[in-house]
Amino acid sequence: MTSTTPAKTLIQQLINRINRPEAGDPYALLSENVVVTVNGTTPLSGHYPGLAMVKGILVDTARRVLADVQLELSKAIGQSSTVACQLIIHGRAPNDRMFNSRRDACSCVFDVSNGLITAIALYPDTSAIEMELYGRSYVSNDQ
Repeated sequence: MTSTTPAKTLIQQLINRINRPEAGDPYALLSENVVVTVNGTTPLSGHYPGLAMVKGILVDTARRVLADVQLELSKAIGQSSTVACQLIIHGRAPNDRMFNSRRDACSCVFDVSNGLITAIALYPDTSAIEMELYGRSYVSNDQ
């Protein structure tokens, strides 16, 4: 991350806490009214308003298909409370199948207010989620 801002620092702290739980509770960095949107049409996609829904639906659902997950912030752009990021999400499914072993980045936008993350919009590779986490395959319809 170049040119650190309070918002960028907070985002990096969230990633550190997700990667290393001993670093602290990642939920403590999120507003009670946080809104997380995972774009696409996968089982993880959706609009999750409120910390309780993020924890109780999105995170619990993700834990069923990701036994281990690591996040890396490859780029962060923004000088205000809104920061656009290139985020690398990779890990391992419970069946030991790797997720995003190529370490492709996805786009993500964070909003920060009063020292807490208030919104996260994630634009993941939906094909990778479907194939690598849910075991689906795509068949060409070319004739």
